[in-house]
Amino acid sequence: TSITVGASDPPPIGRGITRVKELLDSGVNVCFGLDNVVDPYNPFGDFDPLKNAWLLSYLGQLNREKDFEALVKMPTYFAARVLRLNGYGLDVGCNADFNVIDAKDLREALRKGAKPKFVVKQGKIILERNTELIWHRSLP
Repeated sequence: TSITVGASDPPPIGRGITRVKELLDSGVNVCFGLDNVVDPYNPFGDFDPLKNAWLLSYLGQLNREKDFEALVKMPTYFAARVLRLNGYGLDVGCNADFNVIDAKDLREALRKGAKPKFVVKQGKIILERNTELIWHRSLP
């Protein structure tokens, strides 16, 4: 929201984000959530945590290898810690809420804007995405 508020204000326009990289480097538990969906603050919002992580990577200059893992953990593990959610994670006895992403690593998932192949809630698949990419012919 902070990067969209003030668009009609006279210059200098005050917008931006906090020092995410410095907070992470200092050991602060930084997280983000997704609540603005197709509204005045985020007209393109769609609850996609990877899309928001991708945007934050640019805005916060989070481009180091260790940042990619933090970007994915911010709306998941780090947010669960802030909310004090019990049973969150992929350990025995946890709720088994997770997404299966088709990407070789976190960098590729962020780069491609990978969508979940499966969404699992309490150990049951609640969404399955079947997409097929077909090349019909080669360019000369």
